[in-house]
Amino acid sequence: MTEKIVLDATPAQYRESFPNTSILPPEKCGSSEPGDRLQIINMIRGDATDAQAVWGFVPQWRMTADNPVYYASGATISRKWTTSVAFRNWRCIVPASCFTWLREIDGVTMSYTLSRNDGGVLLLGGIFGPNPPHAMGTAPTAALVTTTPNRMLAPHGLQVPLILKKKEVMPWLRARTNIDVVKSFIRPPGASDLKLVISLPAVENANMGISIDRQLTLA
Repeated sequence: MTEKIVLDATPAQYRESFPNTSILPPEKCGSSEPGDRLQIINMIRGDATDAQAVWGFVPQWRMTADNPVYYASGATISRKWTTSVAFRNWRCIVPASCFTWLREIDGVTMSYTLSRNDGGVLLLGGIFGPNPPHAMGTAPTAALVTTTPNRMLAPHGLQVPLILKKKEVMPWLRARTNIDVVKSFIRPPGASDLKLVISLPAVENANMGISIDRQLTLA
């Protein structure tokens, strides 16, 4: 079984909350493949702004870009030596229209797509490292923070990104926010405003001569 996570192109709606940011073309937004680019929102001199980051966080002190961190567990992020400094000082947001897991089992790929019921933007919590030149040039590197699943996601064994509420975004981005307050944001996502769509490849019906999509929506 293999599994990877794909982030959709950054949606335009998030500019309502972050007027100082721009929109990356879809081909620049990337997925979770190593070396791809993500669009992140971070705090620069008191203002929320955007940047392109390389997927896979590399601590500044590391001499090579080997073994980057793609997902930082919220349960250990403040204690782990590879992520604790970034968690306390360099937190970011990754805005996405949805979050999709692709899981291959016996040659069949299933997709699990998490999105908001109202079609709004998912504000995913992350960390980044500023400009480690020894890693991949001048671009920062970034990772998503993960948390425990809610009752809707738990049965599927999926790695769950931290989804922040709008009121939590600015405290999350500010380095001066009390770290205990920041830790309190790391919790399972609320199930009431999210939906999960599970899709399997279409199957051919020989008797009817049609292709049937198989899809299940949980809300």
